Amino acid sequence: MSKKKMRFCGSSKGWLVAVEENFVVTLLNPFSMVKGREKKENSIIRLPIIRFPPLTPPERGKEHWAKNCDYYLYRATISADPILNANDYIVFVIYRLDRELAYIRLNKDSTWTKVETLLNEIDDVIHIENEVYVIDDDGNLLSCDMPYDSFVNLEADGKGAVAKKYLVYSNEKELLMIQRSLVVQGGNNVATRKFIIFDMNFDKCE
Repeated sequence: MSKKKMRFCGSSKGWLVAVEENFVVTLLNPFSMVKGREKKENSIIRLPIIRFPPLTPPERGKEHWAKNCDYYLYRATISADPILNANDYIVFVIYRLDRELAYIRLNKDSTWTKVETLLNEIDDVIHIENEVYVIDDDGNLLSCDMPYDSFVNLEADGKGAVAKKYLVYSNEKELLMIQRSLVVQGGNNVATRKFIIFDMNFDKCE
């Protein structure tokens, strides 16, 4: 495995998703990486480089982001196990400081596709069956299916609190939004104040 700086930015279907300082996105299966003393085939999958230009002042370029790759890829997820579904899985990433969305279909696409969602600062993305859901800082929840270019707004939460939001698909097949409220305790110290859990009512779209 590369000794370059690496940031783990997601886990899904038993796989970890990481980004290296050269912007290569890598899938790793920690449970199948070693078989005896040898690496198991397909336990590490390297994806094409994300070539979207970073949103950064002109005096800062690739070298800046190579040192700060923590901020280039915010979060990632995959739609299915790459080994069990080698020709039918998709990787989604939230990237750059303004947290935009992009995806790639392995064995089908050679480059990443940016998704226009009209959202600012996407907090999380999740793939459920044939649909993908994204939620932003303001609690706006959007949904769409392939080709991921026509999102429908399901909810405008508008709570406005300083919070992080996470999407979870429960064992009871419910879509949950977990809101983690934060409080600043002087300087750059941030602490978690509380969690609030919402469940999605698909009949009422709220």
